[in-house]
Amino acid sequence: MVQSPTEPVLILLKLGLVVGLVVASPIILWQASNGTPLHSFGANDQPLRALAFGAGDEVLAAAGEDQIVRLWRVEDGTLLQSLEGARAPLASLAFNASGTRLASGTSQGTVQVWAVAP
Repeated sequence: MVQSPTEPVLILLKLGLVVGLVVASPIILWQASNGTPLHSFGANDQPLRALAFGAGDEVLAAAGEDQIVRLWRVEDGTLLQSLEGARAPLASLAFNASGTRLASGTSQGTVQVWAVAP
């Protein structure tokens, strides 16, 4: 069972869904209309700092202190892909309009663009 957080969270609202995460905890997906928790996406060993929905809102990207971008299927929380290669903690994420590219920004100002499946 997914529980509501008791610590500060990073929130991303998109098309009736609320995604929240607590530092070093699973990412939690809630139904925005009634606050019902839907599911959680894997535990994090290090703090996450960025979330982004892909085109069609079918994929959620998450990244942070461990320098890894993880892509999750929104429907069921399945890990689709891990993108490694950043050289500093990640602080921002953004998909292009078609969902085929994902930009990740580090806390040091470096931007890396990844090719991803839409």
